[in-house]
Amino acid sequence: GAATTAPTFDAISSSAAANTTNTISWDHTVGSGLNRLLVVCTYARDATVAGDTVVSSVTGNGLAATNVRSDSNTTSAKLSSSLWYLKNPGAGTNTIAVTWAGALSQYGVGSAISLFGVDQTTPLDAQAGGNSFNTTNPFAAITTAANHAAITDCTLDTTSGAVVGSGQVERVNRTTTNNIDSTLISTVLDKTPAGAETMDWTV
Repeated sequence: GAATTAPTFDAISSSAAANTTNTISWDHTVGSGLNRLLVVCTYARDATVAGDTVVSSVTGNGLAATNVRSDSNTTSAKLSSSLWYLKNPGAGTNTIAVTWAGALSQYGVGSAISLFGVDQTTPLDAQAGGNSFNTTNPFAAITTAANHAAITDCTLDTTSGAVVGSGQVERVNRTTTNNIDSTLISTVLDKTPAGAETMDWTV
């Protein structure tokens, strides 16, 4: 997210760690700070059907979130992650709902964070990602355009015990009930000056 001053962190929430239907929901409590942003990360695995892991919608209190990017691996395990945001969510309880294209044979889960102080006109400064399934440590290299960017990563790894990269703040690090994959979120809240940043985890 872009901002004219440093964004600040508000709260974290997560769904249940196991779910095999095509929908899941959970509550996220947003504080009363100004210029709020709700960021949602989704993670899914299916044994056979890659298409089932595609997210068709994410909402917060019924309001449609905007998809930033979706990444998948379909070579062996059918895995996907996606990143979404909702501008100016209401203060208080927001029910987050995620819908996938089909019922998931292994899991579909999610986590969210909320931030204050994010530019509401242009909340998305830059985005990057990809599939590093066959590399030792997952990473994404991003180049921000404006000072004071808040960078959020949504990482899915097929091991447990991931350690967050230097300069990042770990927000979510938990394992799924099925298959014991790691669903991970970290942030860099004030990327100044703008430029290159690598968001990585050691596994």
